[in-house]
Parts: sequence; structure tokens; C-alpha cells
Amino acid sequence: MAVKKNDLCGQAERFIFSGDYGKALEKALLAHRQKDDRALKLLVWIYRMMGKPAEALRCLRALPGDADSLCEEAILYRMLCDFKSAREKISVAADKYKRKKDAEGLGFAYWTRGGIERYGGNPKKAFLYFQKALPLTKEMSAKAYVLCGLGGSA
Repeated sequence: MAVKKNDLCGQAERFIFSGDYGKALEKALLAHRQKDDRALKLLVWIYRMMGKPAEALRCLRALPGDADSLCEEAILYRMLCDFKSAREKISVAADKYKRKKDAEGLGFAYWTRGGIERYGGNPKKAFLYFQKALPLTKEMSAKAYVLCGLGGSA
């Protein structure tokens, strides 16, 4: 699918998928300056993938606190080794997914919590969260991440 020349977010996404985060960042920042609503989410993703969680958090704070954003925030706090904040954010996200009866989202929240516990030094707790995530996870690539977490915390 061709991306329009003036679609800076579309261009940023193409650079993300090709692994060129420098060019993706350039396009996403231009899109943000032009007030494209999609730019902030892209900036969060790009900064996270570039290993800049503090920058990603700064961008994320301007977005609504929906469950997906809370999961992202939890991952960023995990990257900063702030496991207390990460646990708080992911607990709120999981509750939101439960209330919406969003099984896939809940599976993602459990996977995220498993990662927080694993990196936070609680492999047994991590294993339990990855086990909870597995039956809720449908997409094969997502299942692979869950299985990787199980293997890494067993």
C-alpha cells in the first residue's frame, strides 16, 4: 500500500516497520508539529524502541488514559526499573479491560504484568501472569511472546 507524500504519520510507520527509527522520529515530530492526532502515539512507540522511556512518557502523558495507554505506560516504567509505578499502571489497565470484557486486552495486560514481575525479580509471580495470559492470547506472534515469557521465568 502506497503512503501519500503528505501523510507524515504513514511515512513514520513505514520507517518504524523498516527499523529506521531515526527517520521515523523525524517524520513523527513533523506530523506532531502539524497537529496530526496520530503523531503522539507514534512518538511514544519510537522513543520506546530507541531506548528513551523518559521521552516516551513525556509524550504519553498528553494522551488519554485508556487501557492501552496504561499498558504502554507500565512498560515504560518497567524500562526505568520503577516497578511500583509499573504495577500500579498495569493493575488499572487490567481492571479497565475486565470491565470492557476485552479478553485480548486482558491477556496483553497479564503479559505486561508478567514482564514487570520477571524484570522486577519475581520469576514465580511472572510465571503465573504469563500462564494467565496464554489462553487469552489469540494471535500467533503474541502467543510467542507469552511463551518466551513463560520460558524465561520458569
